Amino acid sequence: MTRFPLLALGAVIVLALLAPVPAEAQYFGRNKVRYDDFDFTVLETEHFDIYYYAEEEKAAMDVGRMAERWYDRLSSILDHEFDERKSIILYADDADFRQTNIANIGEGTQGVTEGLRQRVVLPMAGSYAETDHVLGHELVHQFQYDIALRNDTFQQFVRLPLFVIEGMAEYYSVGREDALTAMWMRDAVLRDDFPTITDLQENPRFNEYQYGQPFWAFVAGTYGDEAGVRMFKSALEMPLDSALVTISGLSPDDLSERWVAALREQLVPPADGRSVPRPELTPQVQEEIERYRERVAENARKERDERVPRPPGIAYPEEYPRITAERLLARERDSGNISIAPQLSPDGKSIAFLSERDLFGIDLFLADAETGEVISKLEEVGTNAHFDAIRFIESAGTWSPTGDRFAYVVFAGGDNEIAILNVQARDVVRRIKVAGIGAIKDPTWSPDGSKIAFAGVKGGITDLYVVDLASGDVRQLTNDRYTDLQPSWHPDGRRIAFVTDRGPGTDFERLTFAPVRLAILDTASGEIESLTLFAGNKHINPAWSRDGESLYFISDRGGFNDIYRLVLESGDLFQVTDLATGVAGIADLSPAISVARGTGALAYSVFEAQRYSVYRLAEEDAQGTPITPVAASGAAILPPANALGRSTVQGYLADAQAGLPETMTFPTRGYRPKLSLDYVSQPQVGAGYSGGSYGSGFGIAGGIQFLFSDQLSDNVLGVAVSANGSVQDIGGQALYLNRSKRLTYGALVGQVPYLQVFGGCSPGSNGPFCGDENGEYRTNYYYRTYQTQVQGLSEYPLNQSQRFEAQGGYTRIGYDLEFLELRSLRTDDSGNRLECDFSIADQCSYTGRKPVRGDDGEVLDFDALHLFEAGTAFVGDNSYFGFVSPIRGSRYRFGVDGTFGTLNLATATADARTYRMLRPDFLPQRVPVTLALRGFHYGRYGGDASSGRLRPIFLGYGSFVRGYSYNSFTGVSVGSDESAYADFEDRLFGSKMGLATAELRVPLLGVPQLGLLNFPYLPTELTFFADAGMAWGTILEREDIFGGGTQTLGTPFSEQKPIFSAGASLRVSVLGAIVLEPYLAVPFSRSDKDLVFGVNFTPGW
Repeated sequence: MTRFPLLALGAVIVLALLAPVPAEAQYFGRNKVRYDDFDFTVLETEHFDIYYYAEEEKAAMDVGRMAERWYDRLSSILDHEFDERKSIILYADDADFRQTNIANIGEGTQGVTEGLRQRVVLPMAGSYAETDHVLGHELVHQFQYDIALRNDTFQQFVRLPLFVIEGMAEYYSVGREDALTAMWMRDAVLRDDFPTITDLQENPRFNEYQYGQPFWAFVAGTYGDEAGVRMFKSALEMPLDSALVTISGLSPDDLSERWVAALREQLVPPADGRSVPRPELTPQVQEEIERYRERVAENARKERDERVPRPPGIAYPEEYPRITAERLLARERDSGNISIAPQLSPDGKSIAFLSERDLFGIDLFLADAETGEVISKLEEVGTNAHFDAIRFIESAGTWSPTGDRFAYVVFAGGDNEIAILNVQARDVVRRIKVAGIGAIKDPTWSPDGSKIAFAGVKGGITDLYVVDLASGDVRQLTNDRYTDLQPSWHPDGRRIAFVTDRGPGTDFERLTFAPVRLAILDTASGEIESLTLFAGNKHINPAWSRDGESLYFISDRGGFNDIYRLVLESGDLFQVTDLATGVAGIADLSPAISVARGTGALAYSVFEAQRYSVYRLAEEDAQGTPITPVAASGAAILPPANALGRSTVQGYLADAQAGLPETMTFPTRGYRPKLSLDYVSQPQVGAGYSGGSYGSGFGIAGGIQFLFSDQLSDNVLGVAVSANGSVQDIGGQALYLNRSKRLTYGALVGQVPYLQVFGGCSPGSNGPFCGDENGEYRTNYYYRTYQTQVQGLSEYPLNQSQRFEAQGGYTRIGYDLEFLELRSLRTDDSGNRLECDFSIADQCSYTGRKPVRGDDGEVLDFDALHLFEAGTAFVGDNSYFGFVSPIRGSRYRFGVDGTFGTLNLATATADARTYRMLRPDFLPQRVPVTLALRGFHYGRYGGDASSGRLRPIFLGYGSFVRGYSYNSFTGVSVGSDESAYADFEDRLFGSKMGLATAELRVPLLGVPQLGLLNFPYLPTELTFFADAGMAWGTILEREDIFGGGTQTLGTPFSEQKPIFSAGASLRVSVLGAIVLEPYLAVPFSRSDKDLVFGVNFTPGW
């Protein structure tokens, strides 16, 4: 999988082994929406089948050539050939890519390789160069899977650390020249916070992409690219540490020391004299700095070679100069770990920016541009029913010239739209959808406020467009295969500066692509002037000065990402920043600077301490120092530097012709979906014999699952077979889903037996105790319920958080009852077996299970239920889950189901839940707490709503009203006070129920952003709760399965009383597999107990 490094956004799922769970299988859950109908065609190259649709045909042909070139490179260096054709599923843009059924996709995911079928799935990126990189990265994964599967080492492969898997893919597709990765490594080394190889395996704090690539660059550069391949293949057969020893002869610790030494030697010297971030000098930080300096001085006096860890406030060496710009947005200022895409308002008083401040994705915030204080959240990802997400990685927003509107890009309806927000009202007042354009990036408002220019992706190719806000008309400004990005209006409104790869170095026949440079477009004539500034370096993010005479931009000149200023008339260049880390966003082409149109102030994001902060310079301080356009020494090379010239990887990256097919087209064929086997679970089979007085005899247990799908995973069939006991306990189910369009539909068929075992007296016993009369004995009963079902189901998602569901079908519920028969071993003179006689020393044995017969000698006949069912529901879920419960957003479900046949009734469900995340100032690090509220009703209505053949609704479960569980009564009343439960029983049962619950959820143990105490190994939530509920309506409950009469439970609504409780609980995640909730409740409605202790085994509601 190819992803941008998102730091604290959470764990990255790398190996997508199974298709995502469909929302229809869930009571709640978000939706996977297929907004568009894709008509795929298959392009056939020598080694690949490339699935594409008509609008991206031109780009697909180019991708076919790229794929074959990558195959030639990788098959050679990995010494491995495919023995069958592999599949590549190509989407025109990332908005379409998010709709694939093969995997769950977020904006941070650039591509994915799925393991069951070894399919590569990716979109066309913003540039051909990036598409080529992502394709190469994913094809390395495809080779990894193929090597592991064909050598029967797949289980060892999936256990490899992610930094090995992802680092290998990144190194063999990018090489060792990478300014962004070098920036990450330089930052870690300067702060003396570099991980060992063991740390990379165990500590999720270190990004597997950014640390994995330089690890591979070091190993392959030191011992040879081919040795790196041998290490990977060895790691499939032995522990990673042993594989490292086989190629290096060093232990992981010794190899780690050599690696960090090489990084220091190569990356630190070029940073000498460059600026580093200065600490937030709070009293606590100053005290830590003083203690650190005292220890350093003491070691120097005593000539001790003892390393003194730097405190966080002095993360960088003190001899480096500090950044003089104002630090505006940073973690210490409560703006989050990731503050990116800063956009100053025209008057320079406000700044809009993107941040993960509220933990669950990137949201849009507004802050004071003078103090850095966060004023409000402008847009929240995932909780707006009209939008699916905010585009944040390679795009920023734009202010209107008047400063009262802010435009930004959102994912909605399967494409991108430009959302225009009224900043003061915090309300989206307009949404602009451009026909035929799937992805939109980098909107920029014209100086007169009448137009917005943007980069749009159509058919996988990125061009510039402009939309007239009054008429809605869209005009295409560029129209070619070159990459055109990041438009920026000149103050005169007649010119647009932008980023492009047009010019020398880009050749679409050879598929070579020059580093992106700056260009200026005349909007009237369409003429384009390319600017040649720093040869061989990237130039991105143009931003005009207030007077329009200068152009600010970012370049990685000399291996450092810094801000420069170009004076258009003279061509003079000035360097504005001189950072040891860099001015950067999340990705290589992410925008990171903005200029206030009215004041000329400059804001920019800086990578520091593995986070992103925002700095601000006044116009007079943003002029920079003169430079000449000569590149400095290459600080973008990952060590060892001497490997650059002899590296096989660098060699094939520099040779664009090797392996590149001469043909510009390939044969194609239509795509026809066909189910084939994806996956077979490990069969689980067991057999046993249970003898003794109450043994059940011989039995089998086990199960197996099968998964079938087509190549696009639009059609999925799952089959499961299980056994639990005898042949009668074998069951199976099959579920088919068609997900090729927005309306998902499917069918479920199966029979599932449920077995209950209990002890009792033998059939026909009359005495109060077994054995009172001859022929009576103690035995086991086996009560089976067979559920045979045929059901059709469907869902129609409105968006990612709302959907309609419908289902209907037939269910037969049948029963049988068996017992263990005890028979004498004696026979009469004729050979007939005698009955057991307990009055003498008889020899008797349990001889197996027999059907239970009634007094008439006939087998008990339980009437089966024949039920025809249909129902519908409206479901919404935009909640976000913490470690053990939802902590932000809301959920609701409103449904009605009808049942006809043996029983005739209707059921109604109304379930609404909301989770408001609060940040009390009195908690450390402003740890968020959640106020959770729930209202719930479930009821049966109609003629058979009170039937004894239905299980009565019980209000005392721990997930409803805590403190009233059945065991909490029986635990104190058995043998002494049985009336405590008997007197309360009718308040707990009914045919309908209503529930209201409130909880205050406090993260007790977790991570710094979500936990009062940093202890991620046992995430724990402290909860204070108040429960209230009422059950009403009578139920005629059968007293036993033999049909021995009924009893009435429950109370009519007019006569019923609600029950209440309050208390506290701890929800604990045990190994991420189960959630335990021990609770202590005060049951206000009970008179027999003041406190009740209980345990739930489910996540919080």
